[in-house]
Amino acid sequence: MFKRIASTWWAVPLLSAAVLALNACRPTLAGVAAGLLLVPVWLAAVALCRRRWNVARTWRHWLAGGAVELLHIGWCVVVFMLYSAAILSKPLARDSFAEGVTAPADVTFLSPQDDALQVAPPGVHISGAEGVYRVELLLPQDASSEGAFVLRAAEYTSGMAMDTDPMVYRISAADRAAAADGVLRVVFPRVHVYSGAPGRVYGSRWGIFFIPDNGEEEPVAETLYLMEGCSR
Repeated sequence: MFKRIASTWWAVPLLSAAVLALNACRPTLAGVAAGLLLVPVWLAAVALCRRRWNVARTWRHWLAGGAVELLHIGWCVVVFMLYSAAILSKPLARDSFAEGVTAPADVTFLSPQDDALQVAPPGVHISGAEGVYRVELLLPQDASSEGAFVLRAAEYTSGMAMDTDPMVYRISAADRAAAADGVLRVVFPRVHVYSGAPGRVYGSRWGIFFIPDNGEEEPVAETLYLMEGCSR
């Protein structure tokens, strides 16, 4: 049986094409390795069998196997390029946000790493590091509940909007009842700042805006912070 298979030249491209099709559906390192090693191993087995049984004309096996091997190598190169482009494009675009941007020395910025930081309402209290922060919205106890408060962040110098998790909140009666010392505290416990990269500090504006149910958006307050982005 094996002698008959060994003498059939089309077994090489069919078997190799099957592995190539499986890899195309779900590429894995094991699948790529199997595809690259399949043809040489098969051709070596064919050569040994033909020598044992003194069967001539192996050129069809070598030609078919070589063609499939070249096809598989080409497929691997294309997949590698596509995966590399997908992996590198977002980090490069994200890291470039703060390239060449520094916090102006003549402007006072608050630091999220300052444990003794105090912010008066209305304002924003931020703590954390490397793009992951606890953001606290501080408002007076009589803040309106007929609309929603929105926090937006932007780079200080250019005004370019920063990519962050959304921060929107509507004041409820329970919030007003829980207010202490006349201050409403709305906490966003884990906010990611995707603009920039860890260790690359830039100045930022954290603006509070009120969007009434009926009417135009109104700016409320702004707090300045030194900021870092995070890695997705």
